[in-house]
Amino acid sequence: MRKLICTVLCLSLVFVLLTGGFALSEERNMQVVIDYDGSNNPIYIGKAATGTASANTQWQIKRITYSGTNPTNIQWADGNSEFDNSWTNRASLTYR
Repeated sequence: MRKLICTVLCLSLVFVLLTGGFALSEERNMQVVIDYDGSNNPIYIGKAATGTASANTQWQIKRITYSGTNPTNIQWADGNSEFDNSWTNRASLTYR
């Protein structure tokens, strides 16, 4: 029995390492969009339900700031991870 438990735990760990974790069914129905700066660094990452229009206020948005080419900070629009922002307005939102 111990060997079986160890095997299951080891296989689970390998799965997490290879796939990045267990996706919830909600996450499989999400779209992700990325906006890049002139140096091809991702600066905004947005996530919403598949089919959500970019102007709708149903987006979760985070902003990445850089020092040179090194990412230094990741902040959420409105300071939270709620799905209540417009992707269209990402550049004018407040990030904390």
